[in-house]
Amino acid sequence: MRRRSPRSRIWKASRWPTAATRKRSRTAACTSRGAGFAGDGRRPQAGASEAALLRSYEVDLRTGKAVATRMDEKKRWRDDVDVEPGKTFAGIGFIVAVKSLCDQLAPGQKTELKAIAFTPRPRSATVSIIHGGRETVRMAGRSVRADRFDIHPEIPAIARLFVHVPDQHIWLVGEGPPAFLRYEGPLVEPGDPVIRVDLIPGPSAHAQPRARQAPRR
Repeated sequence: MRRRSPRSRIWKASRWPTAATRKRSRTAACTSRGAGFAGDGRRPQAGASEAALLRSYEVDLRTGKAVATRMDEKKRWRDDVDVEPGKTFAGIGFIVAVKSLCDQLAPGQKTELKAIAFTPRPRSATVSIIHGGRETVRMAGRSVRADRFDIHPEIPAIARLFVHVPDQHIWLVGEGPPAFLRYEGPLVEPGDPVIRVDLIPGPSAHAQPRARQAPRR
């Protein structure tokens, strides 16, 4: 019997259609049925709703096995990625990493970790975790003191001519024990819309799109 990997070692992300993507969702679901598989690799069932899975991403940080599925492109990638135990993270796992590093990094200081990125093909990359300094964050009508940390992909100069990977930003509560406050970054893939997720929801509890920032030089 095949044993499942521990939940804590597996990072998953998936994208479900929103109102803006429903038209594309219907097209993708129809095309996927023709290809003979659904979002999780199983054959679709008759009468499936339009809220079909469009994309999925998974990496096991114990074995280095990673899978990315794009239903809209009818493609799936299975790759072995380079994982350095204790120094490799993906997705929201960087919140845990930043919380553990915040006391070691003074404003302006940085350290390097590894990230598993989906482009959509799974890849490992070096990123710099930079303490951007202390800021006052407005959230749900109140001001909160916070420490900002930037996650900057270290991309070779020649590659920057062909690919743009935006930075991610994490804010932790600036007073008392480190606690998550805000996240800004692309949804999953580098070309995805940049979203913001707040601990304290404002008028809308959903993540809101944010304007793209100029690439770091």
